Amino acid sequence: MSKRLVIGIGLITIGFTCIVVRRHWLNNLDVTPVNIAVPDVPAHISTGNFNIAVKYLYVIDLRFPKPHPGAIDCLLSADRSTCRDRSVLQLKWELYSENRLLKSGAISNPQCYLAGVVVCPLGSFDGRPAERYRTDIEVLNFAFAGSRPRLIIQPYKDFFTDWGATYYFVEPLAIACSVGGMILLALVTLRPSAPILRPSRLS
Repeated sequence: MSKRLVIGIGLITIGFTCIVVRRHWLNNLDVTPVNIAVPDVPAHISTGNFNIAVKYLYVIDLRFPKPHPGAIDCLLSADRSTCRDRSVLQLKWELYSENRLLKSGAISNPQCYLAGVVVCPLGSFDGRPAERYRTDIEVLNFAFAGSRPRLIIQPYKDFFTDWGATYYFVEPLAIACSVGGMILLALVTLRPSAPILRPSRLS
């Protein structure tokens, strides 16, 4: 077997393997370790232990499926003075890593925004796959009865742009590798065989 043939087969194998593995990994990657319902009354919430899949900046959000008339208006308003005279959302949160307190915070009337749903950021942390985390939240005041909020922990929104950008590097390189291998195979296959020289008979 010629050296070009071996290299060509190797390049094709590497290229297709990279494409298949990357697509399978992205399609099966769970980047939202926590997505749980939150009681719409003052209560204590614990996520239990969870792990993360990728090292990145993770955000802790409270999300409402749709704008809630009345109380939530002041959380969405650019004019924060509308919330000064009342407490519509007040809570404390703690983040543990391997049962060690890593971060904590107290939130009162956070600035929320619309992104298909109402998103109220509570905090963030640098997540590491090797560690096990737990988040405890104490809801002190909650003025959104019947709003069905959820606690979401997931990578910061730029994560999807950053990892999506791997398409522009990994797949083109893998395709180029495969094409290069095919060209080598074609050269080997189409190259005319060298004529066999037979020794002439001496008369």
